[in-house]
Amino acid sequence: MVGGLATLIENNNLVQDFSNRRIDAFPGERRQRSAIGVREDGTVILAYSFCSLSNMAEIMNNLDCTDAANLDSGRSRAFWHKDKYYKKSSEPMYSILVGFRR
Repeated sequence: MVGGLATLIENNNLVQDFSNRRIDAFPGERRQRSAIGVREDGTVILAYSFCSLSNMAEIMNNLDCTDAANLDSGRSRAFWHKDKYYKKSSEPMYSILVGFRR
């Protein structure tokens, strides 16, 4: 389960209307976005794209996520994987999401 104001997919249902969610001032505009989702088998998916919120929901759905949420994708966002920065933060980061394999 993934939840919050920024829910993109909930119980296999794509969110269609973002107008009543205070998650983004520009939900229909293409912007840099990142999302986290989970598949039915528990696999966690992180995605990064230049798209609208509804497009990000479709991307997470196409990645077989049953639940997904939009993450903050402002200047404070960074993405690092296998010793390489794909997007380095230009601002201080106060929250960090870390994933690892067992």
